[in-house]
Amino acid sequence: MQRSTRVLLVVSVLLCAAAAGFYSSRALSPERVRTYVEDLLAKVTRAPVEIATLRLVWGFPIRLEGTGVRLYQGALTVESASARIDALALLLGRPGLSLLRLDGAHLRMDRSPQGEWQPPIFGASSPPGTEQLTVTPLGAIEQVARALLSRPLLADTLIVRRSRVEVTQPSPAGDAQPFRLEFGGVNGRLMHSRLFGEARLYLAVRVESGERDLGRIEWEGSRDPHGTLHATMAATGLDLSTFSPYLRGVRPTARLSGTLDGVAEFQTSTPGVEQLDLDLAVRNVEASLGASAETATAR
Repeated sequence: MQRSTRVLLVVSVLLCAAAAGFYSSRALSPERVRTYVEDLLAKVTRAPVEIATLRLVWGFPIRLEGTGVRLYQGALTVESASARIDALALLLGRPGLSLLRLDGAHLRMDRSPQGEWQPPIFGASSPPGTEQLTVTPLGAIEQVARALLSRPLLADTLIVRRSRVEVTQPSPAGDAQPFRLEFGGVNGRLMHSRLFGEARLYLAVRVESGERDLGRIEWEGSRDPHGTLHATMAATGLDLSTFSPYLRGVRPTARLSGTLDGVAEFQTSTPGVEQLDLDLAVRNVEASLGASAETATAR
């Protein structure tokens, strides 16, 4: 009997809270809601935010649905977005999102020689002296993974579908022309558990260069309550010419071609990769260090 009473009491409180939120929020016009959300996101991102359309969807929990979202002065655009409002955070006076789904997002990022990202989604730059040329790709991946798994990015759960990311950074070979990577078909999920202090990430992308398909990468990562980061990357049909600019950083005339399939696993409790395990298979590899060196070929 006492258990039934407690259950009824909890249900009554939740229903009263939902009803109060429902009737108080109905007085908000769509324009007022849109302005409020734009201001809230601008404080989080520290940059102007524009939303073409935004509407409240009544239910439990309350949802927001928007189109034509522009953040970081257009560096991040989203065709459509759907967000679930965190009811508990709302009752405590700290508005937040428990889930955010982005469809058709397009993110353009620039990385400076000091490792700083623009827009600054992934936090501060790497400590001085840690940017070794030969491990720059792995160092960048570790930096991004740590930033994503360290704290929620706009919502406790972030889902991305049918999206695209373009990354531009100075040429590792010191060329005037910057080095660009394009990732299409981006689908992923980032989940943070405030209760257990854990985070998990899944990401699948297609590496592209113009109209060329350069392979596919799947990425799984996690952070335990002690702060240790674990990550696994699996590559399928990855074109090795993608990494030629890093080889030219050692010798300007170097070339690399071939196809890579394999898995890389690493873990670290502090910035930097502490343990790295590789299981790789390469096909039709051709590498040259320049005109004065012989070309090595493997089939």
